[in-house]
Amino acid sequence: MANVTSTHLPAKISASQYLSLGAPYVFTAVLGYTILCSLLRYRRRDAMRRNFNFADRKSFSRMTNVDAQEIVTYLAELEFPKIMEMSLQFALFKTYGIPTISRLLVATKEFSSPESASKRYADTGVLIQEFTGHHPRSERAIKAIARMNYIHGMYQKSGKISIEDLLYTLSVFITEPITWVKKYEWREMTEMEICAIATFWKSIGDAMGIEYRGRLGRSEWADGLEFYDDIKNWAEAYEAQYIVHYSICTPTVHQTHSRDMHIYSRNMQKNLADSEVLTKGSPPRPTRPQLMNWSLYSCSFKSNASHVVGVLMGTRLRAAMSFPTPPRFYFNLTYILLETRRFCLRYFSLPRPEFLRVRGTSDNPDPTTGRFYLNNYLAHPFYIKPGFLNRWGPEAWFVWYMGGDVPGSKGSQYSPEGYSFQEVGPKIMKNRGLEETRMWEEKLKAERPTGCPFAFAK
Repeated sequence: MANVTSTHLPAKISASQYLSLGAPYVFTAVLGYTILCSLLRYRRRDAMRRNFNFADRKSFSRMTNVDAQEIVTYLAELEFPKIMEMSLQFALFKTYGIPTISRLLVATKEFSSPESASKRYADTGVLIQEFTGHHPRSERAIKAIARMNYIHGMYQKSGKISIEDLLYTLSVFITEPITWVKKYEWREMTEMEICAIATFWKSIGDAMGIEYRGRLGRSEWADGLEFYDDIKNWAEAYEAQYIVHYSICTPTVHQTHSRDMHIYSRNMQKNLADSEVLTKGSPPRPTRPQLMNWSLYSCSFKSNASHVVGVLMGTRLRAAMSFPTPPRFYFNLTYILLETRRFCLRYFSLPRPEFLRVRGTSDNPDPTTGRFYLNNYLAHPFYIKPGFLNRWGPEAWFVWYMGGDVPGSKGSQYSPEGYSFQEVGPKIMKNRGLEETRMWEEKLKAERPTGCPFAFAK
């Protein structure tokens, strides 16, 4: 009887046998998930094309300014938020390799300290995000372009900034995002998306009064792709002539370079630490015995970040800034990190949902002051609202531990009350030029088109 009973007892199964039995199910689940991620990502890409009804190259010629702005916003807030943000930061960085631009920054003392350099980035970010993140004829977009035109106009009148400087700056805001996405994102941009970026920034160039005739290869373009090719070719020739030949021995470039690297190294520290805020890299506040270990860690961390920035700069810009070529290890490290990110996004990350859109500025003004806020910052918390999460959330604790400044930590130094348009820009221009700005606003309201900007080609 005992023997009969024992034959019905389940046999013991070893751990390795459990794993072998479950392996097919795990493999199927992982494979199914990767297929789902890819399917949903490409499905959204194709849905955008269908929504705007740009089926072929011929249809691009009817892309309006409104269409282009909506596509650019989709790319920056949902599809490629991190790389788009970094590409625009490096685009601005790239302009400092032009001697006339770097000379102006030194003369205005906008890079006299890390804080002033950081504020310059914050102000530029405010204006760009205001006119890229809102309808072309919206009040906020109009005010941002008007303020930008007033600031540029002051320097143009004094002969400190040229049309070529403005055109080159416009060119890098078109070409750098496209290049960076192609190099580092999970997919390249489609022709529709490239056309949208060029179309949108062409409309900004028109609003700035940039004269293209006699500078670019053509004076009329059928669509954004033609404009992109033209301005890209012009920018490459301009860089070859001015960045390498002149900037390599230009003292003003070196002065802006030291402040730039301070800002960008901090930004890279954030990315390497997988945090959404930047640190100052100084010793943390806790106990004294930790200072020696922290000093070694901090120096290593900053050095790594600086080398990664050097890799991303590229050969020409490194030469212009007299920045040493990083060791080969950092080229390999950067490649591995970016390729790993690309692979994980492509196969293991679902598309970013609408409720996680990356908005650069507050959607609504403060109900009491009417001011707006930035939602993130590079190295110092300019225009960041010192709410509970910003001061006491996980990111704030990380910044505090690293020795950084959290929003509201230094009184009014970082403008925690937010910004109004008439205050954005160099300190000497704060609340100045109100009449000139108002005139620009009226002009833009009357003349800025919502249709295709190539019907108004200069």
